[in-house]
Amino acid sequence: LDRVDSYLIVGREADALDLVRQSELALQSAGTQAELQTDREQLSQRISEQRRRLRKEIIVRNPAIVIDDVATRLNSPAKQILPTEKGFIVLGDNPRTVIEYTGQSQQAQSRTITTDMESWTEAALIDEGRIAFTDGLNVTVATLKNGTTSTQKSTSPSPISALVGYNSRLYALSPNERQVMRSSVTPGLATFSGWLKEPDEALTQSRDLAIDGSIYVLVANGLRQYTQGVPASGPKLDPVEPALVDAKHLSYQADGQHFFITENNRLLVFKKTGKFVAQYLLESGAQIRDAYVDET
Repeated sequence: LDRVDSYLIVGREADALDLVRQSELALQSAGTQAELQTDREQLSQRISEQRRRLRKEIIVRNPAIVIDDVATRLNSPAKQILPTEKGFIVLGDNPRTVIEYTGQSQQAQSRTITTDMESWTEAALIDEGRIAFTDGLNVTVATLKNGTTSTQKSTSPSPISALVGYNSRLYALSPNERQVMRSSVTPGLATFSGWLKEPDEALTQSRDLAIDGSIYVLVANGLRQYTQGVPASGPKLDPVEPALVDAKHLSYQADGQHFFITENNRLLVFKKTGKFVAQYLLESGAQIRDAYVDET
């Protein structure tokens, strides 16, 4: 076990993993005498800790709370986070109230949106002050400054999901069509057409997307990249333990250096090259609905 620590220090992770497995087998075959119980427990705990180091796990036990009583202030459970230039916006199931958080002042302000919209599935920030909501078929654009809204009908050939704003357009996933859909430029944001030159079968399992000029699409067990409407070689994500099989959301800033992927109660961090950096696990086991990461 001491050698495992040494291997981890110098980056010999494969050798360290092999020794951990040998240690587990040796411990299983050791005697079960009562006088050895304390030693067994200590060794078992040490092996578990080394397993966590190999998995690059960081346990989040007592996270700091930056906004109190979110569900009460939203009149519904929190659903999605949208990054802004100065912080982020928290959206709930009820689309009529949002919380705008400013990082520098650490102030959270509730804002009311006047709309007859009853429900929504995805939202995206078009630019500072305007949010686009979709129920999968229709798009509603809300202006936060004065609370006004204008509803525009989507002409997408099938239900859209995973909405994101970029350069005054909206981009969305259409798993049924195996397409990335792109809207027309402001103000006709809800007129969608296929952005990919050819549909991609892999997009039937698409979950989320992000843009920095290229488009990155999150699928259940990985990430795909598209450039100028065609698949690119893209970042191949390192394998992780436990394996990534049910990815939910992708957080990525156009000028950032990392991809952040949520799956159940963990947040996985990868470099843009696909190299695995770490995984954060909520000790409470609570499901992560969405995540925003400020890389500055």
